Order: sequence, then structure tokens, then C-alpha cells
Amino acid sequence: MSEPKKPTIDPSDFLKFIPLFKDLKPQERRTLADAFMPKNYSAAARIAHEGEKSDLFFVIVSGYVNITRGAVFMTTLNPGETFGEAALVRDSVRIANVDASNNVELRAISRPAFELFMDAHPEASRKILMALVEQLFSRLERTSRELQFERNSGMKQSDIDKLFS
Repeated sequence: MSEPKKPTIDPSDFLKFIPLFKDLKPQERRTLADAFMPKNYSAAARIAHEGEKSDLFFVIVSGYVNITRGAVFMTTLNPGETFGEAALVRDSVRIANVDASNNVELRAISRPAFELFMDAHPEASRKILMALVEQLFSRLERTSRELQFERNSGMKQSDIDKLFS
């Protein structure tokens, strides 16, 4: 029996499927893609450590990554998904661990490289910033709904606070 084909995205145009970059013109995407560095990790490798400073944003090209906070499993990310968006716009620390579930191919861009692109491409910058704001609002709305659900389920506020500390 052969192993099932692992989902992947085209490494030559991997930004095409990323919501933050979907509205860019093809040439803008190619220029930005050139600033990304390939990163490969083997299964179980730690890609990002909770609490570490980082200026890298990642796109998953192939493979899967697991997100944990402390010892708590949060989610699995698939090809075409991203992590580390905050690192593009501010000094921050990682809020979770990211581990390779299997062999993982990523593309990463540093904040300085991203800022160079943004400075050189103001029209693309506006599109990216609007997409980033939309993504943040969507996540905030989802988190608000989840918190409301938790509050309605009888959880104490102190327990909810611990989830975010």
C-alpha cells in the first residue's frame, strides 16, 4: 500500500494561496516571494519556542505543524497556513510552541526584509495591511464568541483569565 500523497502548495507561487497576499499582483507576489527563505524541519523538531523573541513569519509549504501552549495542544496547521504574523509588525515574543508533525517545508521572511518590500511597494503594502486588519478582526470575533461560550458554560472568570496568562 502506498503512502497517501501529502498536501502541498506550489513552492514557486506559494503566496498565491495566503490570504494576506492574495490581492497582490503576480509581479508583487513574485518580488515578495523572493524575500522568503526556505526552511526545512524533520518530524518533532521545534520550529518556534514559546516566549522567545522572533522577527520571522512563516508559510507552510508542505507538512504539518502542531501548536502548543505550555503542555496544552492548541491546533495543527496545514500547508497554505501561516504563523508568526505579529513578528511582521512589532517586537513580540512567541505565544506558543510550534513543532513539526512530520517533515515540514516552510518559507520564512524576517521583519526587516518584509519592511523593505513594504517601503518599495506602497500599493501592495496597503493591500497587505488591509488583509492583516481583516484577519485580526476575524480572529478577535472568533475569540469573543469562544469566550462567550465559555462564560455561558459556567467557567469561572479566573479560569478564563488563566487561559490567557
